[in-house]
Amino acid sequence: MRLHSGFRWLLAALCIPAIAQQSLERIEKQAVAARADHHIDEAIALYKKGVALKPSWDEGWWSIGTLNYELDHFEEARDAFRHLTAIKPEVAVP
Repeated sequence: MRLHSGFRWLLAALCIPAIAQQSLERIEKQAVAARADHHIDEAIALYKKGVALKPSWDEGWWSIGTLNYELDHFEEARDAFRHLTAIKPEVAVP
């Protein structure tokens, strides 16, 4: 029984990142489509789901920042850009 439990844990540890990556790819496609269709609020919500799945997803933070900036939601844009520069400091302007 103990080996069986260990095997399930190992299987889960190997599969969860792959499932999360597939989900992120699906969310990204949906967000890109929503943005292209000018459904900006929907696109922002989808990008937020994506960065919740993978907080190091720099393209997601960039998109959240730029879309909020375009809507004149400057505080939300600033917060997204802060997250982006925290995970990818080379994009920050000195």
